[in-house]
Order: sequence, then structure tokens, then C-alpha cells
Amino acid sequence: MGSGDEDELFSELGHPRRTWHRELRAIKQRERATMANYILSLLHDADYVERAAAEAAPWPLLANLRAGAWYARPALVHGTCYFKSTDGHAGSWGFSHTRLNWHVLQLAAAHGGVVLVDATRKGKRYPDALSKTVPIWCAVLSALAAAESARAECARDLGTSALDGGADGGDRSARRDDAHEALQSAISSGEDAARFLRLPDAVPPSEAAQIRSRVGAWARRLVRATTAQMRAQLVQLLSGRPLVPVWQDQQHAFSRAAACRDAATAMQHLARAGAACARAPAPSLEPLVVLCISASAPVSEAASREAHSWTFIQGAGDDEEAWCRGLTPRAFWAHARALGEAAARDAAQCERAVDALRARAGGGGV
Repeated sequence: MGSGDEDELFSELGHPRRTWHRELRAIKQRERATMANYILSLLHDADYVERAAAEAAPWPLLANLRAGAWYARPALVHGTCYFKSTDGHAGSWGFSHTRLNWHVLQLAAAHGGVVLVDATRKGKRYPDALSKTVPIWCAVLSALAAAESARAECARDLGTSALDGGADGGDRSARRDDAHEALQSAISSGEDAARFLRLPDAVPPSEAAQIRSRVGAWARRLVRATTAQMRAQLVQLLSGRPLVPVWQDQQHAFSRAAACRDAATAMQHLARAGAACARAPAPSLEPLVVLCISASAPVSEAASREAHSWTFIQGAGDDEEAWCRGLTPRAFWAHARALGEAAARDAAQCERAVDALRARAGGGGV
């Protein structure tokens, strides 16, 4: 029977061929998207995150909200951070003044590096928060610190104060404006600021170029959003060491030494890019590593069936509304073993286990 005959047959039955295909796809999706598959997928990816975090020690591990909290056992997590993926969406790139993640900067400075974990369900290697939002954050703060250091050095050479000092009233305001203008001038070269930007190969060159062209403007706007004391603290924390992002996912064996080598190579490129600029970082300094771990890798259904007796779902934690039924990351990890055993036995039993948790919690989120 030819395809035309099949279409005619389905039409006679009152079900066009494309409708049958849609229904079959919907059935297949429902069979795949069980709570048991989500939970088993989370536990599978969390094992990888645990191994990577152990290898990255003593760098502290932070879960990027919201998805990251599903992938890191609470005993391993130092805290959370909030780098929004929307700030890294193509055409909507941005640097948030309300989400400075200052504590991430402080941890990286104290330990020489920090580990961020997140995931995406969109078939990509890295979520936008890790591939673009975090690199933008690293570049803007590093560029501002370098410019502030240059401005302060210039002020010292001229014998003037970098702070508002003993000025009063209008004089204090004028000196503050002068300081802002001097700092704006110090980062007037967009190319100079953009040398601090480092993106993974997964970001297309055309998109990378557009992001690069905006780094200087973001840094200049941050001048007005911060105080002189904050900028002085930024300089002190970085101490000439730029924030350098590196990336890791399940497609490559993780090594802390390799991550450090990757960051050191980036530092050398950065030094060469700024060789003609007085604000170039000293090549002898080690960078502050921001290790971005993408917890969940894209896996084909065929590969999933070959590797597991269940269906793997990439980025299960990034799709919590579709399956969690009120389950929270905290409750998930408090009962991870029992939930994993229930999921391995039967999808319905897994759902009953989560419903029992909700009932004990009074019917709300657990």
C-alpha cells in the first residue's frame, strides 16, 4: 500500500494520518516522561556531579538556582547562586545589577576557584546560564577591577585621593563625578574590556562577537551601580587575578589539573591581548577559576535504552514543573534512597511514594 492509499484509509476512518502520528508521539512522550524516569535520571547525573566535585576540591560547590539544586547532594553544597539563563539567551544578553552574586566572587577569591552546577533539558551541552551568563559576569567584573586599579594608580600618581575623602557637600559630589568619569574613561575601550570575555566553543562565533561588543558598556554601567567601597573591595578580592570560566560536562573525563591548565592558557591569551595596555594582568598570577559543570548531557533514546533499563531524561531538574508534584530538591535529597528504590521498581510505586511524602507534609510542597 502506497502512502497515498494509507492517507486515504486514515481519512476514511476519520483520523488523518498526521493526527495518528501526533497521538503516537504523545503516547510515547507520556511513557517516557514518568516520575520514575525523572528521578532515576537525576540520581544518575548527581553521581557525576559528586565525582566532579570531589575532584575539584577544595573549590566550593554552588548550585545554580533553580535546576542546580536537584543535582548536588546537600552535604556537598556550600551554598547557592543565581545566574539566570535569560541573561544569556540569544539577543537578550545582559549583566544584572540586582544579581551580582558577590558571594561567588568572595568564595572564588578565598579558594582560588569555585564550582557552579546547573543543567538544561534542551539538547545542548551547556545551559545558557553557564555558557553565557557566567562568562559575561566574569568579564564585566574583571574588566571593572582592572579599570579601577588603573584609575586608582593614576590618582595616586597625581597625588589625589581615590575616595571622596574630606570633601564636603558639592565638592564631594563633584569629586565623585570626577571619579566616575575617570573610571568610565579607563574602560572606554570596548576592545580592552572584551579581552576578559571567554566563551565555550558551543557559542556560535557571530553570537560571541555580539556579546563581546557589549562588555565595555556593561562595565561602564556597573560603575554607576556600585559604590567606591564596593569597587575597592572588588580590586582587593581579585588582586590582579581575572575570573576565568572553564566548562565541564559528562562527555569528557574531569580533571582539576586539566581545568587549571585550561584557565592558565586563557590567562596567557589574556595577557597577550592586553600586552599594549597598562592594565594587562601579570602573567605570573594564577587566575580565579570559575568551573561550570553541566550536570546532564544530551543522550539519544537509543543510547539510553542500551545503557539503562529506564529512559534517561536530560535536564530533569530543569523541567520540575512537568513531574515533581510538589516535591522540592530538599525533600528529594532527604528521601533520595527510598525514592530511587521505588522508581527502580515501578513508576506507579514511585508516584505513590511522592504522594505519601506530600500527605505527611500536609498536602503542600515537600
